[in-house]
Amino acid sequence: IIQNREIGPDEEVESLDAVNQFGNITKKKAILWKWDSIVKLNKKLTKKISEEIIDFCSDNNVDTYRGQFYKQKLGCAMGSTLSSILAQ
Repeated sequence: IIQNREIGPDEEVESLDAVNQFGNITKKKAILWKWDSIVKLNKKLTKKISEEIIDFCSDNNVDTYRGQFYKQKLGCAMGSTLSSILAQ
């Protein structure tokens, strides 16, 4: 977008990036927020089982960068499909 734009002497270019977009959203809080949607998908699913499934999926979700593996320590991992669904 700014590729062909000239920057004036009194202007600066800044780049902003989200470092930890969903880090403050706990899995339990996300389940509470999304519970109505979860129940519509499967009425037999309990909150305990939902928590176990989401815990398993998110705890076993890793990312790689330059050959290094990374795992989210707190909250929902940014970039994870599951996190964006739970956080909405």
